[in-house]
Amino acid sequence: MLDQINQAKGTRFSSSIPRTDVKESSSKTIIIPGERTRYLAEIADAVRQYHQATEDQAEAVRRRWHLLSALEELGAGNRMRTWT
Repeated sequence: MLDQINQAKGTRFSSSIPRTDVKESSSKTIIIPGERTRYLAEIADAVRQYHQATEDQAEAVRRRWHLLSALEELGAGNRMRTWT
């Protein structure tokens, strides 16, 4: 990959790691062990659910704010303020 970068950009980067003839990862270079992949997926799902919940709450607050503003414009704001 370094050769491709040097060729494309006209640079002369070099690596201190010795080159190998193998063009694929060995089993020793697994970044995430198999037993941890589901764990990471569960974390990602929890984060997605959290983002959805906070977006739903923000939307509810926005709708309430708009409704209260509309009531104020209609002159009913004084009576409805007891809801806040």
